[in-house]
Amino acid sequence: MHLALSLPEILGHILQNLGPSDLASCTTVSRHFWEEATPVLWEEVTLADCAQLLPGVTCTEIPTERMGVIGFTIPSRGQRPVDKLRYRVNVKRELQPADWLRFQVHAPLVKQLRLPSSVNHNEIFPVLKDRGSSDPLFRNLRGLQVEEVEPSHKQSKFLSLFTSPTMYRVDVRQSRPDSVLAESVIPAIPRLFPALSSLTIHLPSYTMRAAETVIDAVKLYSSLSRLDIRTTPQELAQVVELASQMGSLTHATFMGVGNPDNTLPDDSFKLLQSLCVEGRGVEGIRRIASSVTSPDLQRLDVTWAPESTTVSDADYLPSLDRFHKLKILRINAPVSFFLQSCLAPTLNCHGLEEVSIRCRSSDFSQEVLRTMAQSWPRLRHLDLAPAGPVLTGIPSLGMLRCFAEFCPGLESLSARVRLDLADDALNEMKQEAPGLGSALRRINVGRSVIILPESETEEIVEQALKDVTTSLLASWPNLITFGYDTKSVYADGWARLQRALDLHREELSAPPCTHAA
Repeated sequence: MHLALSLPEILGHILQNLGPSDLASCTTVSRHFWEEATPVLWEEVTLADCAQLLPGVTCTEIPTERMGVIGFTIPSRGQRPVDKLRYRVNVKRELQPADWLRFQVHAPLVKQLRLPSSVNHNEIFPVLKDRGSSDPLFRNLRGLQVEEVEPSHKQSKFLSLFTSPTMYRVDVRQSRPDSVLAESVIPAIPRLFPALSSLTIHLPSYTMRAAETVIDAVKLYSSLSRLDIRTTPQELAQVVELASQMGSLTHATFMGVGNPDNTLPDDSFKLLQSLCVEGRGVEGIRRIASSVTSPDLQRLDVTWAPESTTVSDADYLPSLDRFHKLKILRINAPVSFFLQSCLAPTLNCHGLEEVSIRCRSSDFSQEVLRTMAQSWPRLRHLDLAPAGPVLTGIPSLGMLRCFAEFCPGLESLSARVRLDLADDALNEMKQEAPGLGSALRRINVGRSVIILPESETEEIVEQALKDVTTSLLASWPNLITFGYDTKSVYADGWARLQRALDLHREELSAPPCTHAA
C-alpha cells in the first residue's frame, strides 16, 4: 500500500468520490480502510440497507419478480431507484442480540436516511419497532427523506423511530394518491422534529386531503433557512406569505404558484439567496419576485407555464438590477414570454455567471444573442436548449460565435442549433472570428440539426466540414469535442464533424516538416 493512503486526509478525499460498491470493497482491505470507508459508506443509506446491518457485502437489487431472494440496495449519492422496479426486503428470521449489536455499531454512522417509494417497508417497521428499546435508532441522523408511506401505515408512529437530537432536515414527497403522508406524517413533523432548519414537502394537487395540512406545519417553523413546498395554488399562497416573514430564510422553492389576490409585505425575504418559483400564475410569480428585498440574491429560477400566451404590461418580470450579486439565472417559459417579459429585466445583471434558458420554442436571432453576450460578460455556463422538439427558428451554429467575443471565460455551452452545409448561411462561418474564447472545450448540441449536401462529391463535403472547424477553432482554439445525441437522426452528421475537428486539431499540433538540403 502506498504511504500516501495512510494519511486520513488523502484517503478520505478518495473515498468521498467512490460509489457504494467500491466503498463496500474498501471496507474489506484492511482495518485502516475499514475505519475510514465505513463512515462514508453508511453516511447516506436507505432503510433497507440498515435492515441488513452488513457494510461489506455485495450490493444486489431485488425486483418484485424475485421476492423470495434476500438482498438489499445501497444507492449512489444523488441517485434514485428506477421507478419501473420495486424492491422488497424479506426478514425471514428474528434478529438476535448479536444483530442488534452490529446495528448499534453502524447506526450512529448514518447521517442521511432515505425511505424510497420503490422499497416495501412493511416487514422492516415491525422489527425495528419491537427491538425492545426506547432509545433513538439513529442518534446522529441529520436528514430524513420519506418518498411514500404505504396505506397500511395509517399511524405516524413509524416516524418516531427516526427522531434524533441532531435532525435538521426533513424531506417528504408524495406522488401516489393512496399515500398517507398528508394525513398522518406531515402533521407529526413539528411535534417530532421541532428544531428543523430545512423543510421540503411535495404533495400533488389532486390528492384529497385537509386543505390546511402544509400551512399548519409551516406555521410552527419560524426560523427555517431552507423551504421547498409544492402543493395547491390556494394553499401555496398562504405558505408564501408565511415564508416571506421568516427572518433566517435563505433558500426558497415554491411550485404550483397561482394568481392569488393577497399581497406580500414590503419587507419580504430579507435574507434570501436563492429563489425558485414554478407555476401557471404569471401574476403570482411576478408578485413573489417583486417582493424580494434581499440584496444577497444569487440564484433565480423561474418556470412559467401560463394558460394563455398573451403578454400584458403586468406580465413583465420586475427589474433585477437591484440584485448585484445575482450569478445564476434559469428560465423556462414560452418564447413570447421570454423575449418580451424575461429577457429585458435580466440585461442589467452584468454579474451573471450561469444562464439556462429553456423556451418551448426557439427564436433567438443574431441581434438577441449578441445583446445577451454583451450584457453578460462574466458568463461561464450557458444553456439555450429548448424544452421540446423544435425544428424552426433555431439559430445557426455560427451565430453563437458572438459569445466568444464578449464572454471570453465561457466554459460550458449547450444549445439547439442548425448547421446546413448546403446553405448560404455557411458563409458566416468563413468570416473573420469575432473574438477569442480560450476556456471553451466542449459544445453540447444534443439533437441539433446538421444537413450535409447530398448532391456534392465527398471532397466538397469534407472541405465544407473543414471550413466549419476552422471557423470554430478561430473563435474557440481549445474546442475538443461536440456532445450530441447518438440516437438522433443527425448523429452521423455530427460524428463526421467531430472527426473533421479531430483531424484539424492534429494538423495544427503537428510539428512543421523540415527537409535537408
